[in-house]
Amino acid sequence: MALGDAQGMFEQLGASAGIASDQNVQTYASNIIRAGLALTGLVLLCLIIYGGALWMTSGGVDKKVTQAKTIIGRAVIGFAIVLTSYAITSFVIESLTSR
Repeated sequence: MALGDAQGMFEQLGASAGIASDQNVQTYASNIIRAGLALTGLVLLCLIIYGGALWMTSGGVDKKVTQAKTIIGRAVIGFAIVLTSYAITSFVIESLTSR
């Protein structure tokens, strides 16, 4: 099967699904990756808020304060990883689509 034949088949499949043919695979992949990273960032933000609420309602109990600090620390590290992943992904996708 030639590359042109495969591309034609994908365009027909996309047209039957109601997907615009002016977008390519890189655009779809980048949208999916960015949505996944955004969702992960949202979950980590919720964990930071949960850790803060747990700390504020701990009443000075050392075990709860330690647990809250652990949750916040790990969420911040995860958030930094997600931001770095987003930067790398954006760079790679821009490099691929700017041809």
